[in-house]
Amino acid sequence: MKSLKPASFWLLVTIFASLTVAVAPSQAGSAPRVVADIAPVHSLASRVMDGVGSPDLLLQAGASPHDYSMKPSEARKLDKADIVVWTGPALTPWLQDAIKTLAPDAVLVSFSALEGVTLLPFRADARFEPHDDDTEGHEAGQGIDPHIWLDPQNAAVLVAELASVLSERDPDNAEHYRSNAQATLDDLSELQSEIAETVAPLRSRPYLVFHDAYHYFEARFDIPASGAVSVSDGVKPSAQRVRELQQLIEDQGVVCVFAEPQFEPRLLQRLTEGTAIRSGVLDPIGAAIEPGKDHYLQLLRAMASSLSDCLNP
Repeated sequence: MKSLKPASFWLLVTIFASLTVAVAPSQAGSAPRVVADIAPVHSLASRVMDGVGSPDLLLQAGASPHDYSMKPSEARKLDKADIVVWTGPALTPWLQDAIKTLAPDAVLVSFSALEGVTLLPFRADARFEPHDDDTEGHEAGQGIDPHIWLDPQNAAVLVAELASVLSERDPDNAEHYRSNAQATLDDLSELQSEIAETVAPLRSRPYLVFHDAYHYFEARFDIPASGAVSVSDGVKPSAQRVRELQQLIEDQGVVCVFAEPQFEPRLLQRLTEGTAIRSGVLDPIGAAIEPGKDHYLQLLRAMASSLSDCLNP
């Protein structure tokens, strides 16, 4: 699997470097009321708004974004929103109607629909094939892997869009949003280099993930998984899938199988029992990480660290 080209990322850095002036936020008006759907997206919005205001987080840590029922307090956040930032219908299909009903006049920033965001296909098979990083023909919400935030270059596209939307809505603080966005782009660039160095020695070490949630991270850092234990995060693997994975483990010499925090490790015992395969934990949304502006960087660093801990000899 080849690394994705970083041209768009560096273009964003260049553009913001030319536009940014570090100034104190204006006190002329209040910041727009922003609601973000999940913690990683909320973190990026928090960074752009830092020093001016704070976005609201809709789904709290540990909540599954795929199938969720909003509380009245969360519905009120949407009802009061000036700007709603959501990942897209592939991740939270239930949220689309809620936004239309509760926040019809809010500016909607749909992460997966932004120009420049890389979209990758969802992989349902137990064994991942090398061509699975093909991006052609995959439109938002139609067979894509929704975990788009796990590519820091996708995150950079969202940061640039948020700075633009916030600046238009709140021109008194426009330069501050741009300054924050530039600082975040710089941090994302450093993070990408840091993680690339961390995972470079791991690329020849086959591993399995619990479900197909890491395609963007794998592709960006050229560290492809061999397959997934389950077809989704809410479905236990069938007996046929387990047999297929056992053959895959034997064929490729799989080193590690990764669980996720919300699932019992015993689900993997049928695959690892009686073998020397190690086990680790990967978390695509950072359920154990405190929400806020540092959440996103901590999330990706934690993933790189988990991979390194389990895959190193």
